[in-house]
Amino acid sequence: MKKTLLILLLITSTSLFAQSFSTGTQTLSSGLTTSINIDNDTGTTTLMLAGPSNKWFGIGFGNSNMNGTDILMTNGSSTLRDAYSTSNGTPQAEASQDWTLEVNSVVNGTRTIVASRANNTGDSNDYVFNASAGSLTVIWAMGSSTEYAYHSIRGVTALSVSLGISENNLLNFEM
Repeated sequence: MKKTLLILLLITSTSLFAQSFSTGTQTLSSGLTTSINIDNDTGTTTLMLAGPSNKWFGIGFGNSNMNGTDILMTNGSSTLRDAYSTSNGTPQAEASQDWTLEVNSVVNGTRTIVASRANNTGDSNDYVFNASAGSLTVIWAMGSSTEYAYHSIRGVTALSVSLGISENNLLNFEM
C-alpha cells in the first residue's frame, strides 16, 4: 500500500507543473524592456515588449546583427510587423505574419505589446525558440518617431533563459 501511494504521489507531483522557460523581464535600454516565455507544453512563445508610445521599436532573435535576422517591430499602431532583415536597411515584412497580437496598451506614455507564436513556425526565415535553459541573443532598436526609419538607438543583448513554472494545476483524485 505504501509503494502504491508513493508511486501515485510521484506521478501526480510530476504532472502538477507545466514546464516553461523564461528570460524574466529584462531592460534592453532606458525605457525599453522585454520578457520572453517559451512554453514547452503548448509549443508557444510569448513576447512582452514595452517602450515609448511615441516611437517605433523592435527586437530580433538569435543573431548579433541585422543580416539574416527574424524581427518583430511595432510603430505604435494596432498591428505588428513580422519582418526579416537581410541587410542593414529597414526590415521587410514577411508574407506570413506569424505573431498574434494579444495586448497593445499605452499607460503613462509606455506602450506594452504582448504577442505569441509557435516556437517553430516551419518558416526558414523565422527563429526557432527552444524550450531549454541557456542564452538567447537578441538585437533591438528604437526610432525617434513612429515612422519606420533609421534607428536612433540600438544594441545586442544576450538574455539568460531559465526554467520557470508558469502554471500550477491542482489535480483532483480519490483513493
